[in-house]
Amino acid sequence: MRLFPREIIIGTALGVVTSIIVSAAVLSSPSLADRLGVLSTGWVNGMLVVELVRMCLVGALVLVMIRQRHGFDRRGLGAVNAIAVGVGTWLVLTVITVGAGLVTGGAELGWGLVTNLGIWTAGAVLSAIFVSPGGPSRERNQYLERLDRERAQGSWG
Repeated sequence: MRLFPREIIIGTALGVVTSIIVSAAVLSSPSLADRLGVLSTGWVNGMLVVELVRMCLVGALVLVMIRQRHGFDRRGLGAVNAIAVGVGTWLVLTVITVGAGLVTGGAELGWGLVTNLGIWTAGAVLSAIFVSPGGPSRERNQYLERLDRERAQGSWG
């Protein structure tokens, strides 16, 4: 199984940004928060479905990027990369959450962090269903090839 770090990093960043945007949108709209049941005491609420769909879209975008640039012949390869995106998103947002909690004095490690790991990883893996395997379809990009060549030579980083 081959991992594609560039696409995984882009997907993780996209997952983090979309999570922050969705959370801000829900928290800034009391009626939307009420409709999604964000403030309810139940374990399953509408926000879990929103997060699942969000990560499925992020995962699908990443898998399309991988297929266009590198191609992949099995859905398993896509699923492994999607898992990496889900776990990467979870790691970054968990560090941000715990760090913000430590700064504000409200650090709280709860089941929400575990739930997020499951939901975000499952959503990303579901995207492998929607993206079919195939060969590279993007035309050669001289800039990306130069970056790959320079990285292989150790010219930067």
